[in-house]
Parts: sequence; C-alpha cells; structure tokens
Amino acid sequence: MRYRIYSLCFIFAFLIFINNVYAQVENKNEDINRAVNVLMGLEMVKGKEDGKFHEEQNITREEFVKMIVEFLGISDEINLVDKTVNFKDVEHSRWSAKYISLAVDMGLVKGYEGNLFKPLDNITFEQGVTILLRALGYKDEYLDGKWPLNYVSKAASEGILNGVDRKPNSLLTRGNAALMIYNAFNANYIVGFEGNYHLSKDTFLEGKLNIHRFDNMRFIEKNEKTACFESVKDKYQKNFYIKDNIDLREGMNYTLFVNRDGYILYSYCDLKNKGLYQNQIIVNSYTERPVGKIKLSGSDNFIVVGTNSNIYVNGEKINKYEYDEYLKDGAVGNFVIKDDKLVYANLVLFEYENLLVREVDVANQKLKGVLIEDGIEEEINFKDFKNGYKVYLVEGNNIKSINYSGIVKDYMISISEEIGDSKERVVYAWKSSIAGKFQKVFGGINNKDVYFTISNSQDKFYVADRLSYRYKKDRSIKTVKNNTYKCKEVLEEFYNQQVSIYKDLKGDVVYIEGNFTSNDGLYGILIRYGDELRGEIQIFTKGGSKKLYAFEDPDEYLRLKEYAEPGCILRYSVNKSGKLKSLSDNIQEDIFDQNNISVIRAGDDFGENFVVIDGRKYTVTSETAYFDYTDNNPYKVKKLTWDRLKSKKVTSDVEVVYLSDDDKLEFLAIRKNMEGIQEETLCGYVYGSYNLGDKNYVSVGTNSGEVKEYLLDDSCKYVFLDKRLILYKINNNSKLEVVNDNEFNFVVGKIDKKSGKVIRINDESYIFHQGDKIYSDLDKKLDFNDLRKGDIVALYIKDNEVMGCKLFDFGRYSRIKDGVIESVDVEDGEIRIDIKGETETFYVNGETDYIMLDGYLNMNKKNSILIEKFYDEIKGKKPNVKFIYNRETQEIYLLVVLSE
Repeated sequence: MRYRIYSLCFIFAFLIFINNVYAQVENKNEDINRAVNVLMGLEMVKGKEDGKFHEEQNITREEFVKMIVEFLGISDEINLVDKTVNFKDVEHSRWSAKYISLAVDMGLVKGYEGNLFKPLDNITFEQGVTILLRALGYKDEYLDGKWPLNYVSKAASEGILNGVDRKPNSLLTRGNAALMIYNAFNANYIVGFEGNYHLSKDTFLEGKLNIHRFDNMRFIEKNEKTACFESVKDKYQKNFYIKDNIDLREGMNYTLFVNRDGYILYSYCDLKNKGLYQNQIIVNSYTERPVGKIKLSGSDNFIVVGTNSNIYVNGEKINKYEYDEYLKDGAVGNFVIKDDKLVYANLVLFEYENLLVREVDVANQKLKGVLIEDGIEEEINFKDFKNGYKVYLVEGNNIKSINYSGIVKDYMISISEEIGDSKERVVYAWKSSIAGKFQKVFGGINNKDVYFTISNSQDKFYVADRLSYRYKKDRSIKTVKNNTYKCKEVLEEFYNQQVSIYKDLKGDVVYIEGNFTSNDGLYGILIRYGDELRGEIQIFTKGGSKKLYAFEDPDEYLRLKEYAEPGCILRYSVNKSGKLKSLSDNIQEDIFDQNNISVIRAGDDFGENFVVIDGRKYTVTSETAYFDYTDNNPYKVKKLTWDRLKSKKVTSDVEVVYLSDDDKLEFLAIRKNMEGIQEETLCGYVYGSYNLGDKNYVSVGTNSGEVKEYLLDDSCKYVFLDKRLILYKINNNSKLEVVNDNEFNFVVGKIDKKSGKVIRINDESYIFHQGDKIYSDLDKKLDFNDLRKGDIVALYIKDNEVMGCKLFDFGRYSRIKDGVIESVDVEDGEIRIDIKGETETFYVNGETDYIMLDGYLNMNKKNSILIEKFYDEIKGKKPNVKFIYNRETQEIYLLVVLSE
C-alpha cells in the first residue's frame, strides 16, 4: 500500500513537471510578428514566393535547417561545401542539399533509417528545439534525462520557449520557429570542448554574431550619416551610423540592432513603450479650455503642451506659434506622454479627408468616393502610392492594422499626404454610417452646438464644425456651419424622414443624407409684391415659371419690402405646405442686387462643368440656377439652362450677376451681351419628334452617346427631321434650332476604302475618332468597326474630321442602284428612273428621304410634302441619282442626287 502511494505521488509530480515544461503559453501574434520582422530585417529569413512569411504554416525539415544555418551566421560557408551527404531522398542538385550537408557535418541533425532525410516532412516541436540547442553547442551527454524532455526543459529554462505555443508531439509552425530563434539571441551558448566546457558570459547575439542590441533608445535627430539616440533608462546619448532608407520618428523609443562597426542593421519602434500612443485623435484642442492642454480619444486626462514639447507635422517640426493651427480637434497622430506632459507628437496631414466610399475594386486597389465637405467625386488608385501605404481600421478607441480589402462601401476614409523620409501614406478607415428616422434637433441658438436624435438609438448625434448635407441623393452636397440657426433649419427639413448619418474620426456627424425633395435654398427673381394681407410675392423660379407665394409669417412680407425692390435676386425656401419660410435674421443675406455686375471675360470660355467669372473658376451643379436677365425687366426674365452655356466660347465680355459658395456656383444671371456667348454648332441625330400640346420636341443623339430631349424652336416646327443628321444650336431660349454652318460640309456616298480610322469617299479621306457613334435607320448600336466597304453613309465633316455619321441600312430586302431621273409623278408618288438604258418605276411615301447636292431636302411650309418639294427642285432637269430601295415593293428608302 505504501509503495503504491509513493508511486502515485511520483507519477503526479512527474506529470506536473511535464505540464510546466510543455505549458501552453498564449500565442501572441505581436511577439511572433516582431520576431519575424527582426529576423527578416537581419536577413536571416526570407518570405515565400509571394513575399509573405506565412507564420501560420508548418515548417519542413529542410526549411528549418536553412533557418538554423542562417541563424549561426555561417551561410557563406555553403559555397565551400564541395560534396553533399548521400541521402537517398536529397538530390545533389536540390536547393537544400548543401545546407543539410553542413548541418549534418556540424552534428546538428541526423537522418532516418534507410539513409533517408525526409526533407519535405514537417518538423515537430521537439525536433526543432533539439536542433536549435545543438546550434548553441549542447550535446546529448551535456543534458540529464531522456530525450525529448531534457532538451525541452533546457530550452524552457533558457527562455527560448517564451511565448511559444508548445504541445507534446505537435508540429512546429514557421512563426513559432522564428520566435524560438529570436529568443535564442539572448541565450548563452556552450564554450569549450568535451570534458572542459562552460556557458558563455555573452549572449549568442553579441558573442557569436557580433550584433549589439540597444533597448529603449529614444530617437533625437539625424543627419545624412548618423542618428542620435538617448537611452531612456540611463540618459546617455549615442550616435550610430545609418543607411539611406531608414525611417525614424523623433521622440519615439526604438530597439536597435547594431554591428561591430556601429551601423544600425535593424530597428523597430517599441509599441509597448509606456507613454507612447499611436494613431490617436485629439478631442480637445490646444485652444479650447483649459487652454494650452489637449486630450486624446479614450482618455480623460488633459495633457500639458509646453515649449519643450517636440511636435512634428508629417515629419517636419513646428514651432509653438503653430500649435493652435495643428493641435486641433480631429487631428490624428502618434504621441509620447510623460507625467501628463506632451514629450513628442507627430501629426498627420490629410490629402483626402472624410472621403465617403461608394465603390471598391479590391483586385485593382481602386475605389470611388465623395469628398464630403466639397461634394466632389474622386477616384483613388492605391497603386499610385509608389512608396506604399498602411491601412488602419478605427473602431471607437481601438485602432488596428488591416489590408486594403478591409475597406468596404459606405466606410469613411482619410488618406494622409506623404509622410517623412519614407514618403509612405497612412489610410484611416472607419464604419461611419448609421440609418434611422430623424427625430429632434437641439441647440443652434446662442452659439450652442447642434445635435439631434434618431429613432432606434439613444445617442445624441453632435454635428461637426461644418455639416455637409443633401436632401436627395441625386442633388449636390451643401455645407453649413455648426452652432448657427441656419444649421438647425437645415436639419429640421429632415424631420420624420429616413436618413443616413456619417461621422468623422472624432465621432461628430459630418454628413447627413436623405432621399426626399426639399425646397430649401432656392433662387429666383422677385417680380412684384402681391396682396399684403396674405403676404404674397411673385417670383420667377429656376424652372422658368412665375409663381405667387405667400409667407407662412405675413410679417415677413413687410420686412422684405423694406429692403428689397422688385427685380432683385432672392434666396428663399418653401415649406411642405407650399408657403415661404421666414428669411434669414440678417435679411440682406437673402437679397442680391441685380446691378452688382461682374464679368465673364472674352476668352474665358465655359467648360463642361465650370464657368470663369472675374478670372476665378466656379463649378456648376445640378442645383445651380440660371437666368437670362438681359432685358433688365423682372417681367421679361427668361429661363436659361446649362445646355445653352456648357462648353460655349465667350467672344466678347459678358456682364453677369452671380453668387457662389466657395468654388461652387449657386446662381448665374446674364445681365448684358448674351450674344457674346457663342451658340456652338453641334451635330446630332434625330431619333424622332413628337408634340405635347402646341409644343414640338425632338429626341437627339449627341456626340457623347447621350439621347436628349429638346423643345424645338418655332422656326423649325415644319422641318422634316426624323432619322436625319442635323446641325443645331441651343438658342437663348434654350430651344433647339436647326442651322446651317459654312464650317461644316455635308457628304453622302459609298465607302470606297476603309483603313485604320479613315474612310475614303469619292477620293476624299475623312477621319473618325475613338468612340464616335454611328447612327442607322434601324437604330442599331454601331461604331466605326461596323462600317464596311460599299456602305452608303451621310457625314457632316469639319476640317476633314467626321462630326457625325449615319449609315443607311434598311434591312435584308434593300438594294442600291444608280440612274437618271426621267420623270416625277407627285400625285401617284412615282419616280421613273433610267437604269442603263431601261426605265423602271419606283415609288415614294412618307418615309422616303431625299438628299440634294447641298444636303437634306426640307419643307418650308406646314402643308408641304417632300415629293412636292423634290419635284420643284429638279423641274426641267434630269439629275443623276443613287438610291436605296426595297426589291420586293420597289419603294425608295433614300434618294441621293449626285449631279444635275
């Protein structure tokens, strides 16, 4: 019985020993990452084919052998190995053969029975520990006990297994292998020989590799050749030689690996340094109370900023007079703090700030988004950041590193400028979108900050210094300042609407978006004052109508009348019941003098989306209002559209009145010399025409490929346009007017040759451009590649370049013939044509089109038909013609006069 008790106690104690030796320490990715980075920095290990180390994968026997040879610093001796160990499964040409031979010669590894090495087998934890200790000089006879416990226990006592995930008989991962080797830097090694050996005084790193490690070294400054560090613990300063590509941050603590010549081989910043705060956000600026102190996100402590604080912006040091400019709410950077005093800060300036991600292309590292404050769409190609970038995901007070693929739609991101010597960029991403039904608004009076609430959330949503907003997704983005009554009014429009809210890094709302129509911030011309009792005024609106509005507060009528004369330009808002809201407290902010003249100078042509006024460029949006006010009479104001102005040349000075919000144009009224804005001649294709009441409309295909609807000018209402190429202008009344222009030539004929982007017709060459659209009678989507030799086309040409092209394609039954017209019977719709000496009869109808020598045949009166006009044109003549007809019905689709 007693024997049994002792036996059980012994077994229990032995199990405890085993458990302690193999105790599973929590695998800290941070420790493994550091070990891998140091070994790669010292060029002891390399990544796999894709450049990544893959610490999660198991390591093979041959991979571990190579790692040990590199650890010993004897890889140069590989070239001296003139023969390899004769293992059956290790060919002499195998990349690992010489590493294995060298390791076997040194007694580090052995093979298996049958003369096998098994290079591709995954190495076990116990095998890896044994090889590593042999590299430190240990032999089986130096250690008491049986294998593998004797090797494992020795490695544990030397600290080699610190942080390593250890389980009996488990496979060794690449990450744990790197961590064991990294830990072995600080281990002592065997000195001497059998019978006379002892442990070294130096660590393996210093004694064998001649590399000295310096911990807790705060970087002070550097020049081209050296960098100065101060020991945080011992307070001495020391200079080290540096390489050109080393990236150091003043004020931060580093661990340095330095060779015997004083060169820094590798360095890393100790993220665990007490007092070091990375990627933090200032939430109480330098100028806020208590003045001279800041507060960081996630902390309640105020930090004193003194004259001894070293503060950098993108790596450039700033002086104390610039603190208020950069140490502001929302600023992001790295901070070193000691005893609640700011020792060091390096702040990040953003090239793109608060970019709302709308579309992500992970494969090509591209994304599209909207810069919230400006409302400008941006496309960012991360591959353009040649010096690299790091992405951090911000989740409350937690910030972690992520890959580019971690950025998703509806995230907000900010992208830094190039930072310091490395020119690397930092990208901060955060999930900022919250959806709900808008409820109450608070503040906005007496300079109180504005905040609001939404359904399904108990939070108060505080507004940033500037709030961007739009009521409907297809409208432009506007901005308003916080703590103003205007901000409160803007938010009140969202009441009871479903909204999406977006926050900045600090957590304040920078953007709110709805999907409803709002009549806020409109512009119009005050035509007249109406009934005073009802508080009515008449306004010429952006849409071109004259509307009578009543104020919801009749007193506003008299207040407006005191300051504004009819004819002025007025900013107004309409509530949901159709009445005018109260004007601004400072009413003159909503009234604009129609005689406050500015100038669009000759040569400052209109762009696709901008106008230059008094030499400054302004961007137009879908909400910009335009007026033709050249008659100087509010009753005669005319509607103006951007189509009338876009891309037009300015041939002489044009007087205007305008209002802008920064670089965005709010309204533009032309006051004098509309004729100075040249009505550009455009080429298009009429798909069809139709009437709405007494108004005529046409659907026109433009050079850009768009199809637009235009109101037709009265001068063209009887012109036959369907299925034709036309030259047109958008006149001062924003109507389409068909025109002739001597700079354009009309050409019709058969394609004789096609080469590249050039076609030849009747020995003349004409050039097409990439993307040019080809129109056809069958309304097919065609381009230049669809044209063939022998096709009949109509072209408008300018300077030998094709401005518009129509392919005459009438389907499978169509045929082409040449001939001479013998006679025309208007009443029966018959045309007799001599074809090679024989007369044939063909028929025309309302679909038949005619092209004369100078272009399409047109009618000039309401009741005309084209056959009548054609007869009048050729009366007494027998012109040569080319025509396309239906072989079954003999009906002519197109008749082209070639000569008289």
